[in-house]
Amino acid sequence: MSSVFEVLHIGIDDVDSPSGGCTTHAAYRLVKELLRNFRDLRLIDYPNLVRLNPAIPFKTRGNGAVSIRVAVRRELIDEVVELVVKSIRDYVRSYEYRPDEDYGVAVLIGDVPDILRSFYRKALTDFIHRDYLMRVLRPLKGRLATPLGIRRGLIGALAAIGWFLKCDCTYELISYRTDGLTPDRCIDAESVKQADMRFRNKTFLNFDYIEGRVLIAPHGPDPVLAGIRGEEPHVLAEVFNTIRFCEGVEGWMIFRTNQGTDAHLICRDLSSFRYLQTGCTKAVVDLKPRILPGGDVIFRVRDPLNHDQRNSVWVAVFKETGLTGVARELVKGDEAYVCGSMKYWNGLGPVLHLEKLILTKLTQIKVVRNPRCPRCGARMKSSGRNKGWKCVKCGFRTREAEKDIQYIKRELRRGTYIPKDSAVKHLTKPAVRYGRERDCIPIEPRGKWIS
Repeated sequence: MSSVFEVLHIGIDDVDSPSGGCTTHAAYRLVKELLRNFRDLRLIDYPNLVRLNPAIPFKTRGNGAVSIRVAVRRELIDEVVELVVKSIRDYVRSYEYRPDEDYGVAVLIGDVPDILRSFYRKALTDFIHRDYLMRVLRPLKGRLATPLGIRRGLIGALAAIGWFLKCDCTYELISYRTDGLTPDRCIDAESVKQADMRFRNKTFLNFDYIEGRVLIAPHGPDPVLAGIRGEEPHVLAEVFNTIRFCEGVEGWMIFRTNQGTDAHLICRDLSSFRYLQTGCTKAVVDLKPRILPGGDVIFRVRDPLNHDQRNSVWVAVFKETGLTGVARELVKGDEAYVCGSMKYWNGLGPVLHLEKLILTKLTQIKVVRNPRCPRCGARMKSSGRNKGWKCVKCGFRTREAEKDIQYIKRELRRGTYIPKDSAVKHLTKPAVRYGRERDCIPIEPRGKWIS
């Protein structure tokens, strides 16, 4: 690349709100403005949709931030930053009910340093404290612009920039509607099903065949019309064009994402697994599962190397995941990796919200019963310590009989259990993606990637 060009990594977050707007929609409009206003500007990667820690309580919906990576002439950097800030401010102001103190913007010049890559990993799996944020900002002085100041959205903006890794990735084409104020979308379900059947080897989580449900449409009052998820970017526009929409479409853009990769499920020791963290931990079932009103299930697990009850946590399995049937069959002593997000429940303390269960060892269920009477076949009763047995039915006595020991056959099997398609969250790897993992690298957008 010519020395007159610089690479800019633009991060934005928290532009959406629970009642409207969308960070990806703001990014779509920003990219359109950048391409329209700067003729020589080009993207060095597809826009990145970066999902962050799903356990964070003050997130909006999917906790997704966006980064846009461009090459631009050095003398135009200030103009680009000004346009970014104006575009995002104008977008936020278009939603009059949205307070503007949270959304964040960051612009990094040059290579992405390791400190930001580590920042992304922490924002993906843990809680970011302000002091840690400030420690990250100091060494970036001179290369990093934070034109809106230090605010909550800056965390996601920086984390999105930090996702510049060689790692598993997926792609999503997100389309936007002209009317974003209603919760309903007008999409022909049969066309989604036919498109999924045609491209299902290259897409995922677009249609639920068990429940006959469209999975590409969100349900809130926001601008997103549909999100089509796939393994490669070039096929997504073709999928989109085969689906019939019966409402206005503003446009669409393809994002490279960390969705469907289990990136947040890092390995942790149970004793160090804390509130607001995500991960997988090896554990032993410590108490028989309990069925809660409504059908949800909870069970307690402990550290396999530590029998102290203080090293135990509750695991919650929600009915909509389709995993409660598995959870109900667990017994004390079963060994597994439990994966998910650690939340807090009043009365129980930290509770792991289960996203994946990997059963590694199943306990044999042993049933010990009194021996049967050799005369009449009834169960005998102990006559007392070292005094043998007596049949309460026919009176037969003996010292020779031994207790019956039986092992109950369990229907449960070792293996990996994940939620059904309709309940899979953004970061969780769905069943169809097992075996599709590969290392992705940033790649310049090709073909039709934005409309």
